[in-house]
Amino acid sequence: NNKKFLMAATMNDGRAEQLENEIVDMKLGIIGLLDQIDNLMSAVCSSEADDLKKHLNSYYGKVVEIASGLGLEVINVTENMKFDSKEMESAEAVHLEDYEDDTVVAVFKRGYRDMSTGNILRYAKVSVNKR
Repeated sequence: NNKKFLMAATMNDGRAEQLENEIVDMKLGIIGLLDQIDNLMSAVCSSEADDLKKHLNSYYGKVVEIASGLGLEVINVTENMKFDSKEMESAEAVHLEDYEDDTVVAVFKRGYRDMSTGNILRYAKVSVNKR
C-alpha cells in the first residue's frame, strides 16, 4: 500500500508541476497580448482618435482584469520613479538635465509578477537617467 501511495503521490506531483508550467505559459501569453495592446495604445495616443482611445483603454482594462484573475500582476513603474533593480531592467541609460540621477525616464515594456509566488515573470524594461 505504501508503494502504491508513493507512486500515486509521485504521479500527482508530476501533474501538478505540469499544470503549474502550463499556467506560467498562459501568463506569459497574456503578457504578449498586453505588449501588443501597449504598442497599439502608443500609436493611437499619438493621433486624435479619442473614441478609439476610450475603447482600447476599456479593452486593455478587461485583459488586465482577466490576467489578474489568473494571478498576474502588472508591476507599477512610471516615469520619474527611482530605478529599482528588483523590479526593473535598464534597457538604456541617458543623460537628461530635467531628471534626477537613477530615475526612470521612459518605460519601454511593463513588468509582470506572478501573484501566487511573488516571482517576477518579466522585469519592467526602462530608460534610466545617469549623470
